[in-house]
Amino acid sequence: MSSHSPEQYLLAAVILRAVLDACNVHDAQCSPYERRKARKWFADRLEPPQPFSWRWTAEGAGLSAGTIERIEAAVTNGGPPNPELIGFLEEILPRGYLN
Repeated sequence: MSSHSPEQYLLAAVILRAVLDACNVHDAQCSPYERRKARKWFADRLEPPQPFSWRWTAEGAGLSAGTIERIEAAVTNGGPPNPELIGFLEEILPRGYLN
């Protein structure tokens, strides 16, 4: 998705890392404390969204309302998110970014 700015890629990378940590996906290798902090970040519902809150980050990354809801559902359920969701987040990052 070449229409995204470098800042949007950065914010998407932050979200991807938080999803991986919160759901312990791909052997995220984070401590239980880090997992709780990641889940808490997604649970915060500040209105209006504060800088670097989950909603602010998601909006800044250009994620649609539907994608935001899917991410929240995946994290809230505590289980692994839908592989399509992880694939989507990986797709909006530049090629090779995760390698």
